[in-house]
Amino acid sequence: MDEKTKEKALKKLSLMKSRILFPNWIKSASDFDNYYSYLNLRDNFLDSMLYKIEGEIKKQFSVLHQTNNYTKSTIPNWMIPPTLVNAVYIPTENAIVIPAAIAGIPLFDADRLKALNYAGIGSVLGHEITHGFDNEGRKYNEIGSIEDWWHKETLKEYKKRVKCFVKAYDTYNVTFNNITLKGDSASTLGEDISDNGGFKESLFAYRKYVSENGEEPVLPQFENYTHEQLFTLAFANLWCETPTEDSESDFVFSDHSPNGVRTNGVLKNSKEFSEIWKCPKGSNMNPNVEKCSLW
Repeated sequence: MDEKTKEKALKKLSLMKSRILFPNWIKSASDFDNYYSYLNLRDNFLDSMLYKIEGEIKKQFSVLHQTNNYTKSTIPNWMIPPTLVNAVYIPTENAIVIPAAIAGIPLFDADRLKALNYAGIGSVLGHEITHGFDNEGRKYNEIGSIEDWWHKETLKEYKKRVKCFVKAYDTYNVTFNNITLKGDSASTLGEDISDNGGFKESLFAYRKYVSENGEEPVLPQFENYTHEQLFTLAFANLWCETPTEDSESDFVFSDHSPNGVRTNGVLKNSKEFSEIWKCPKGSNMNPNVEKCSLW
């Protein structure tokens, strides 16, 4: 990456806004009432929901012709409800949103090892941050406006490295009812890039924590595992599921890879994972293929 593009990338990262758990304005009764002033609740639940949706749409359209002042202090857009176990990156605002519902087990617990939290909520944070620089997010600048801020040669190298991810994830498929479905790695590209970035960034962040604070205590019953091995196990646990036929078939139309691929696709592609577990070259989790990396 050339210096000018790197400076722009660092500026975008430094100005990236974080909306964590809940907005501060909910602590103010007047701000709370003002925000929800559009609500017109009825005794009937369905009517109330319809009025709520109508009010939210009107609220969104009310700012359609307003100038987007990046520095203006306004009530921010959280995009998703606090009860949803998810997280998002909003490219037009250069902001990440981590609602309260996702800040629990298995992603976070204040009383457990930091290795597990870095692998959990840390990977999610890294994932959303990486979205700001994935194949779509890279098109937006630090204030959320579309801008061609990449140097020609840097962009050429970027696209070359992106093709590595497309090729790698094109090898994965899902089988159910004796039918094998092949995903479209081009449509999941942004999420695949962010999955890999999130794991790598959170692992490096954990290593920085250990270098500054020392090794953590040994986890009872897991004395034979290093903390970084526990880190990778906690990361894999994020995507643990019992898939159904519907969930398996849905991946064909999803912009996310199947959960199994979100785990093994990342770990097989990670040089650090192979070093942590001492996976022999050519083994299942350290295949003889090019490992993809953007940065």
